[in-house]
Amino acid sequence: MRFVLVAAMALAAAACRADGPGRTGQHPPGGSSVTLAAQDSIHVELLLEPRVPAGEPVRLRLRAENVTQHAIDLYLRGRAPTLDVVVGRGDGTVVWHRLEGEIIPAIVQLRALRPGERLEVDASWDQRTNAGEAVAPGDYVVEASLLTDGEPLRAPPRPLAIRSAAR
Repeated sequence: MRFVLVAAMALAAAACRADGPGRTGQHPPGGSSVTLAAQDSIHVELLLEPRVPAGEPVRLRLRAENVTQHAIDLYLRGRAPTLDVVVGRGDGTVVWHRLEGEIIPAIVQLRALRPGERLEVDASWDQRTNAGEAVAPGDYVVEASLLTDGEPLRAPPRPLAIRSAAR
């Protein structure tokens, strides 16, 4: 009896084994394979207007695209995909951090991306610091990342110029 229990547990453990990143995982119906996301399998970019008038909301969109020829599993943190954004000055001083003081639910959502499929997450910045003060016109750098159960999927930083409103 004890042998049967140990054998059953070993079989269950083998069936639940997850393959490492980039290796074939489950085989869903239809015979296509799914792999876990690796940074080089997902193209991540931050879309925003490079110049905006002072005081106007800055619309941000992070796009993650599967650039492989097979489906990829993304294990995303939060009830909805969680986008983190950091806006800083040229000297590296952070003026706004979207998730500062936020609690991200300990939930992981599985999202499979087919080849060529995109996941887009939007946010907006009101040009205020985390302390609620309006930022001055000038040049800024915007960084964005999509939170996953491992390393975030990071977009390359983008410049942002906030210009004084024309009089």
